[in-house]
Amino acid sequence: MGLLARKPMKPFILALGIIPLISSAEEKKNWDYLDNGTIRIGIDKSRGSAIGYFALSADKRNLLNHQDEGRFIQQSYYGDTDGSTWNKTPWRYNPVQGGSYQRQSATTLAFNKTDEQIYTKVEPLHWANGKKCPEALMEQWISLDGNIATIRMKMHYTGPTQNTNANQEMPAMFVDYALPHLIFERDGKLIKHAPIMLGKDLKPEQIDYTGSWLAYVDDKDFGIGIHTPGTNQAVAYRHRGNGSTGPTGTACSYVAPVRKFPLTKNLVVDYQFHVTIGSLDQIRERFSKLTSAPATEFFTPERDKKGLSPKPQTINPSLPNVLIIGDSISIAYTISTRNGLGGKANVFRPNANCGDTRAGLANLDKWLGKTKWDVIHFNWGLHDLCYRHPESKEQGNRDKVKGKQSVPPADYEKNLEQLVTKLKATGATLIWANTTLVPEGEVGRFVGDEIKYNEIASKVMARHGIPINDLHSLSKSFDETHFTGAGDVHFDSAGSAKLAQSVISSIEKALQPKQ
Repeated sequence: MGLLARKPMKPFILALGIIPLISSAEEKKNWDYLDNGTIRIGIDKSRGSAIGYFALSADKRNLLNHQDEGRFIQQSYYGDTDGSTWNKTPWRYNPVQGGSYQRQSATTLAFNKTDEQIYTKVEPLHWANGKKCPEALMEQWISLDGNIATIRMKMHYTGPTQNTNANQEMPAMFVDYALPHLIFERDGKLIKHAPIMLGKDLKPEQIDYTGSWLAYVDDKDFGIGIHTPGTNQAVAYRHRGNGSTGPTGTACSYVAPVRKFPLTKNLVVDYQFHVTIGSLDQIRERFSKLTSAPATEFFTPERDKKGLSPKPQTINPSLPNVLIIGDSISIAYTISTRNGLGGKANVFRPNANCGDTRAGLANLDKWLGKTKWDVIHFNWGLHDLCYRHPESKEQGNRDKVKGKQSVPPADYEKNLEQLVTKLKATGATLIWANTTLVPEGEVGRFVGDEIKYNEIASKVMARHGIPINDLHSLSKSFDETHFTGAGDVHFDSAGSAKLAQSVISSIEKALQPKQ
């Protein structure tokens, strides 16, 4: 269980007490591992299958701390105050993967291990009162690829809506106190930071960073890094305890990338992150490759580029702000949408083709900026389902015969889940525009794949209660004169104008006062 301080609420903190050490025999019985010969990762099945071991295969020095049920790489979420107390401190709803501060352990409901993956399903415990939380079942998938461990975490919340818009750990990570330096990037500069030492006020430190990654390293710049796509804020501290270091030491270093959102009924939190071990240069290089936008330049027809105008010529501060996110299809209908909402809303868009969901994860914070958005109309899809091959001479290296799909369906769903979670945190009313028609003869896309991807997106939107602007059905009704050419996914001005009318109608509906 990690620490998230927010005013006016009192800070959340992890258990800091001294506990008996686990015997090696008991640890061997309770733990399970994946090892690819480069890195080794382990979970404690007796404590919610939380991740408490991460080391190089060669030296097996565990860089994590698992001194109690709150100290792992694990899931932990926060809701409203509920009358519970931790260590005489008023607490709130707080399901924790590992268990409770009273040393009660969460239950592993399902476990499956192959040579490539460990899967677990867990019933967490309330950190403060130790009660079971069947309304917040948690799942975890772990796999290894070279120097990087990829972990997917999922929580399906079926309890009553919690109204607190809380910082949520994505995830919490506790490491060896012997790693004192917190490293992150900020606006292209590498920052080596000494986190605050946890004091009597129990307040953590808030960190703003860019690049979606952080690392704890020792004096020789060796350590562990974590990369959670789309994050740019974290909380961190160090705790001295009695000074003992190592996996079961009372001293620890802590960091958690955070996103802010409330736990609403039927919310599904589904995200992926990466951890790696190495020198600072190695960590930075590996995560840089993960965070960099895809090499493909997303194509926008020249005639449509006027739609890249990111903001209206005149901004009326008394009107609501609307953001359009999408690829070249949306670029082509942006100006018509802006004109159609004249006097009703200020309509903005990123000065970019927003490409696929990977580009979305890499750039969403920049696109959202500091503006308070009232409505966000968004889409990703055509670039995700596209097949590309580096030797193809077609625009964008499209090639559905020899190529590889840019973002396969399973990754599309995971990426979209993360993007929706991030968008919901803005407080804006969201509208999903489903993906338009793929015509016969498209050299990099299969007819019907957009239907499969729309079905995936529909499930994600249903989980989050987001309405859908059905641009696919509209584009399917177009005759061939509305397409710019045979096998081309783009539309002529008349086709784009029809799409704009649907976008305008959906935004106008979203802007109506709530009954």
